[in-house]
Amino acid sequence: MGKKQELREELLKQRAAMDPADVAAHSAAVAKRVFEFRHFQDAQTVMVYADFRNEVQTGEIIAAAMDAGKRVGLPLVDREQKRLTVLQITNLPGDLQVGAYGIPEPNPALPVIDVKEIDLILVPGVGYDLDGYRLGFGGGYYDRFLRGIRRRAVKAGLAYDFQVQETVHPDSHDRGVNYIITESRTLKVPRRNITMPILFRSGGKRLSLRK
Repeated sequence: MGKKQELREELLKQRAAMDPADVAAHSAAVAKRVFEFRHFQDAQTVMVYADFRNEVQTGEIIAAAMDAGKRVGLPLVDREQKRLTVLQITNLPGDLQVGAYGIPEPNPALPVIDVKEIDLILVPGVGYDLDGYRLGFGGGYYDRFLRGIRRRAVKAGLAYDFQVQETVHPDSHDRGVNYIITESRTLKVPRRNITMPILFRSGGKRLSLRK
């Protein structure tokens, strides 16, 4: 088992062991930071995930975005094409159903949002590192999706403090976020780490892009 998979399993184990009260409290703290986040306040169209298995809860964020008149989109998983489609919801939880992998998803009949119209993407993750790289479940859905968004769209990963690691052992195809928002801090990732590809020495060892 490689370091990346070992870290994934350890972080998922820690997350699964969280007390429901802690999940709710930490998620509320993250939501408060999202509400104070300038890019959330300015965004007209926001993509949010529906939380699953102790992920940072997003119901409060989705409700607040809709109350503020923002257009809100949630991802629908296409397992055959291995891609995400963003559908607009206006009713929570009425517009959701159990989808791929048991994750709540929008009803497929809902309107599609053009990815080029999304201003802010709130991204789930198993872990993040200080360079903004994301550790997911390994399916590559978000990595592929994030390649197609417009350049000025802001990507913010939502996480608990323990999920932010020194490194998540990224591969060359992994995509980073611009910000990481946890219950205690909002981390801005140096721009060079988002716009530049991950570099590797011969033998596959990563070259850090940080000073």
